[in-house]
Amino acid sequence: MIFILWIAVFCVPLVACHQTKGTSSSYIQFGDEYVYHWEFDSEASSSTTAHSYQFHSDNTGICEYYDSYINKSNASYNETLSGTVEFVWREAADGAIYLFETDIHYNEDHTEGSTISLISTPIYFSEDFFTYIDYGQYSASSIQYIRKGSKLEKLLED
Repeated sequence: MIFILWIAVFCVPLVACHQTKGTSSSYIQFGDEYVYHWEFDSEASSSTTAHSYQFHSDNTGICEYYDSYINKSNASYNETLSGTVEFVWREAADGAIYLFETDIHYNEDHTEGSTISLISTPIYFSEDFFTYIDYGQYSASSIQYIRKGSKLEKLLED
């Protein structure tokens, strides 16, 4: 009897303190926008990137996509990628989210012959953002999409 009481007093609180990590899908704020914005301007060219992702609880979502590149000395290099991509998303065993395109709609300002693509590498969510690795031609970098209206967005704006 004393042994059972000892277990209850000392071991139960240890078990209660054990926390499990949430999966990526448990961090997704369904219906909220996750945004990425980047601008560059030099004497030779300018570039604007504005993407937003919205995830729904039925494992669907949409991506609003806008990329503009302007070559200031040769307009034949100018390009605009503009449109909306619909997708379904699935969570892998390791918690990563993967996107699969289901439909795409190009805007009028989209450059004919160019294509828009979704993030193709694993996505990981946290409370206020999601991140993935972008593998460029010569290097890789981590990209973060910030949830609109989150504490992180407000902190970054200040």
